[in-house]
Amino acid sequence: MYKIKAEELIADLDLIAKRADASAPTTTATGVALQNLILLENRKEFAFEGHYLFDLTRNKLAFMKYRTAGLTIAIPNNSLKTALPIQLAEMNANSNMEQNESYK
Repeated sequence: MYKIKAEELIADLDLIAKRADASAPTTTATGVALQNLILLENRKEFAFEGHYLFDLTRNKLAFMKYRTAGLTIAIPNNSLKTALPIQLAEMNANSNMEQNESYK
């Protein structure tokens, strides 16, 4: 079943890639290489929609944050700063709620 599901995902990935570029090669990648291709297609498909940070966080991937004046900040794959703080109004509404660890 897993193999069939994986083949369907590859077929879907090829469909999306070939819709934009008919000469795109057929995907033969597996494992991490396939995951990277999926992330790349997501990044192209949803450019400027703000999904990329969530894709990186969900897949536990490190990334570089670019600041003004050429400054960069390396965000490791296990950074707790990628989880946003819970809003104060929500914290006040429920005394059992605990703030995300990196914002305590």
